[in-house]
Amino acid sequence: MSPRNLSPAPESEETVVAFVDSSVPLYYQLATILRENIISGRYAIGDKFPTEADLVKMYSVSRATVRGALQSLKDEGLIRREAGRGTFVSGLPEFTGTLKMDGTLNGLIAMGLATSPRLVELQEVKIPPQQAEALGMEPGTPAIRACRVRYYKDQPYCYIINTLPVGIGGKLSEADWESGSILKHLQTDHKIKLGDADEYVRATVADANLARWLGVRIGAPLLQVDYLIRDDDGNPVETPVIFYRSDMHAFTLRLTWSNEGPGGEEGWALRGE
Repeated sequence: MSPRNLSPAPESEETVVAFVDSSVPLYYQLATILRENIISGRYAIGDKFPTEADLVKMYSVSRATVRGALQSLKDEGLIRREAGRGTFVSGLPEFTGTLKMDGTLNGLIAMGLATSPRLVELQEVKIPPQQAEALGMEPGTPAIRACRVRYYKDQPYCYIINTLPVGIGGKLSEADWESGSILKHLQTDHKIKLGDADEYVRATVADANLARWLGVRIGAPLLQVDYLIRDDDGNPVETPVIFYRSDMHAFTLRLTWSNEGPGGEEGWALRGE
């Protein structure tokens, strides 16, 4: 198959509007956009990449900005330059598939069993006000905090901060934290019957610490999920916060049509498990 030539849009079409954060270097923003275009398949392996002049016109940036962005992609092995022929897409990041979660506690446990954890921090801390309120504790009360990185196919997949009351977290050994799922350990080894959980999902970006452990750039998009997990008596068990790499994680929910919505009207509802 001959390479597709992805030339810039005709002048009559709207110019791409891409840059919104003046605090982030333009070459970095442009590299991020072009990288996502490769990952998404808009630019496939073997395709001829737009020229420097094309990109200057498409994104209304300087040639120096374009060269910086292309150098970043070249250093990652995503593009190659051929003398006299141009620039071509040569590869993808090592992992561009996804792990999926279904929004249930069983899904959270399954994720723990499917990935390999590495414990990077374990200590007793004074719990901050927000988490203290969620766990029904007084601010400043001692709690156990563990920070771990989970790996999938040898790639860092997510960074987890677990916070538990000392009475629960103190039962867990370092070996527990570095094997399987903590929720599974609490269920099987410590006879805590899990009930339900609240979940808050939002977009965030990687700071220096998250970038280091997840193998992404500072400012890379992440998915942050905050949980409050309770036992079957309604008592808080823990408040994990998980930062997922957005190129490796998909969060899915299944909806069913209900004739009995909150106000009695028809509508979509989460499927009961």
